[in-house]
Amino acid sequence: MSHKRAKRTIDRATFLADLHRECTLRFEPEIAAEMVMEVEVHLNESIQARLELGEAPAVAEINAVTAFESATSFVDSMSRVHRDLMAHDRPLLLLGLAFIFWVGLPIHIASGSMNYLLWMYGVLALAGSVLFRSILICSPRWGTLRNLSIAGVVFLGVLLPSTVLNVWAYGGRGYVSVFGARALVDQQSQLLNRAPESASSFAPATNPSDVQDEIDATKRAMAAPLLERFTTNASQTLSILGFCLGFILVAHLLPVAIRRRWQQLRTPRRGSTA
Repeated sequence: MSHKRAKRTIDRATFLADLHRECTLRFEPEIAAEMVMEVEVHLNESIQARLELGEAPAVAEINAVTAFESATSFVDSMSRVHRDLMAHDRPLLLLGLAFIFWVGLPIHIASGSMNYLLWMYGVLALAGSVLFRSILICSPRWGTLRNLSIAGVVFLGVLLPSTVLNVWAYGGRGYVSVFGARALVDQQSQLLNRAPESASSFAPATNPSDVQDEIDATKRAMAAPLLERFTTNASQTLSILGFCLGFILVAHLLPVAIRRRWQQLRTPRRGSTA
């Protein structure tokens, strides 16, 4: 067992190659390159110091490399020391925030404030951007995910229910923006107050009684207390919040896991057949 471990770290070039691979998996490329360069300098200094003490070149190299333990253990310790380097990723945070806010817009579509296709294409574009950025990142950014979770809960779980009326809960149909509810009621009321000869323009699905029911349901929703909006929107709020945060979590961690596994499979296992 000890022979296998010694064989794995016996040469300086192999150790530095392992170190570069592990750093690339944990840190961004420029940070990984700086760490490997710094370790290489310390390693060379350690070998030189051992040579000056009279050790043979091969022995000095073995002892200097062994002092660093394995590349994985060394990078683990560096990750704990430099945790701030992996805490945040600004592009991912900005994309994630944009995705959260954009996902919250479909409930305003009912008020006619946004085109459905525009929303759908926006969601797909932002989702693809989050996924692409996650593929480029070499390690999880837990600080970024934490901030996105907080932003999602505040926006989707607090702000949206307070600005959206669930007309379904009062006998109507759909969701209406608080800011567009009054205009919608006025528009429907004008439709009912048209001249009698225009009454025939009502389609069977939108006859006067149905329009009146929609007006009454919207008015009841508008008059409901703020807390009641949260209870009537609870199911929708939780589903949107769960989808949004679940996507960001999976889209960020899955590419990281796949990339790590791919790197590990591509790396030959030295000493396994010794």
